Amino acid sequence: MAEKYGTIPKRFTKEWWSWYWMYYKWHTIGVLFVLFLVVLTVTESITAEKYDTTVIYAGRRYCNDSTVSKVEEVLSPLCEDLDGNGKKSLQFLSYDVDLNSSDVQYLEARRLKLDTSFTGGDTFLYIMDKELADIYKFDGVDTIVFAPLEDWVTADISGFETFDAHGKAYGVDISDLKIFKDAGVDTSGLYLFMRYYPRKEQMKEELKGYEASVELANKMLSVQ
Repeated sequence: MAEKYGTIPKRFTKEWWSWYWMYYKWHTIGVLFVLFLVVLTVTESITAEKYDTTVIYAGRRYCNDSTVSKVEEVLSPLCEDLDGNGKKSLQFLSYDVDLNSSDVQYLEARRLKLDTSFTGGDTFLYIMDKELADIYKFDGVDTIVFAPLEDWVTADISGFETFDAHGKAYGVDISDLKIFKDAGVDTSGLYLFMRYYPRKEQMKEELKGYEASVELANKMLSVQ
């Protein structure tokens, strides 16, 4: 040990600290860096905003920060406090997807991001334009993306235009929805959809999120 690390001075003396830093500098830096990452991760986890419900917009229209904030402000009071922290909090995500874009990589990346959201998780409520929604019309049981309105709408939507496919209505037009008009949010040409939820036994953990999204959607459609 003495040959490899030299003569070890008495602990915690000035000479010992110099000796320690000479032989264990990189070990110490490595340990401190790992501790820093652990603390940072834990802090972010504790302080990160937690949302009860997420709503995704997808379409050609670009939603700036002001629009996102307005939507979150008007919809948050309508959502359910799922985590029981006494605060109703809604996250509004905007995926601008321009199908006429000549940038193939951009379009593929946007489509992939949207497609990934359909595969599971706690997001069920979508606002989309007709052009993009047309892509997701299903043609068989294995490719169902959205649930028919009859499965989740309990509000009175008589007089509302619907998005139809294969003899059923899947989306409801929210162009004239009062809650958005009062907030100054332009929803012309947009439709509200609910992601299909099969209610399988192994997916029970998602049931709360689905039911909360259904309740939120019907409140949105019922605001007078």
